[in-house]
Amino acid sequence: MTDMDKVSSDHVAEVGNIEAVPTHQARADIDVDEEYSFQEQRKIIHRVDRRLIIICGAAYCISLMDRTNVSVAAITGMMEDLELYIGFRYSIVLLVLFIPYISLQPLASAVIRYIGPRIFISVTVMTWGACLIGFAYSPNWQTLSGLRAVLGALEAGFFPGTVYLLSCWYSRYEVHRRYSWFYLIGCGASAFSGILAFGFSQMKPLQGLNGWQWIFVMEGVLTFIIGIFCIVFVVDFPDKAHKEWAFLNERDSLNTVTYAIAYFLPIILRDNMGFSVIASQCLTAPPYAFAGILMVVTSWIGDKYHMRAPILIFNSLVTLVGLPIMGFANTPAVRLFGVFLTTGGAQANIPACMAYQANNIRGQWTRAFASATLVGFGGIGAIAGSLIFRSQDAPAYIPGIWAAIA
Repeated sequence: MTDMDKVSSDHVAEVGNIEAVPTHQARADIDVDEEYSFQEQRKIIHRVDRRLIIICGAAYCISLMDRTNVSVAAITGMMEDLELYIGFRYSIVLLVLFIPYISLQPLASAVIRYIGPRIFISVTVMTWGACLIGFAYSPNWQTLSGLRAVLGALEAGFFPGTVYLLSCWYSRYEVHRRYSWFYLIGCGASAFSGILAFGFSQMKPLQGLNGWQWIFVMEGVLTFIIGIFCIVFVVDFPDKAHKEWAFLNERDSLNTVTYAIAYFLPIILRDNMGFSVIASQCLTAPPYAFAGILMVVTSWIGDKYHMRAPILIFNSLVTLVGLPIMGFANTPAVRLFGVFLTTGGAQANIPACMAYQANNIRGQWTRAFASATLVGFGGIGAIAGSLIFRSQDAPAYIPGIWAAIA
């Protein structure tokens, strides 16, 4: 056999070996690496999952809790103490957060790349925890509005920076599931914040503080603790990850519905559906549990079958079915079913939208700016969400329902 025949035979054997690789492994192993085997790549990815998804999800969980706990505090005495029931005061307190939150996001996304995610995320989390404690000592609604604006400035870079960080660590058809797990942990805040707030509000007699004040104090303390954990566990971008402690060696409309539900669901449950304060706080949990299930299922389907737009359309349809049921059904039980559909579809679409953006943007700085822009438009939707359910439309809030449908 000639040398040329040997080379041809070896080449055919190599091709046969490549074809013998399991189909699911070939699909998952997007970037063939000469240094790392498929099993080694999986170990690295799982290590990233444990270090990055859990701590970033916990920080996002506390971020959502801190941003939306005004709604549970409102039905625990804050509305009366600060006279937020007058005119648009409650809506103003909600929307002022998003002015600095939107405007500072591009700058913050650049800063996280420059100074690194560990310092950036941990410092911002701890400082907004301190700001949240200040909420408890607001003598009037104007002071609370100012502190909400400060909170918006401090939180501006966290979400787009974290989305950008996650997109740098995962391949094209791994990122949707990771976004879903990250966001699912965050949804735990929305699911259990009402129950947690009810427990904190029972500290009412202590130190002369009202129940709503203890909600802000205790959640501010939890936020500061999470910030300390971020110092230890948050990892850097892939090109600098070998420097981390024992990690790797050197080898718009969507958010309108989402925030409208987060800010007004406890109030709607109490005023529109007739539930008590305790029931209204606790009934916020089941819809978000359903949202978590829908989120995980759709993300698995999206990554497995390489789908993005169909998932977005499906979740939007679920929301559009739920909104009129929530707004126009005759019995509270049926309207609560509509809350499940509305919350599930709107929440499940957040990681789907982030994955769609991450899959279609290339380049480090371009992706960072795109993440900030995407979240910024979400903030615009949040401003709309804080305004569409007006006090004068209670208890039915029909204009708000139509605005969310539109």
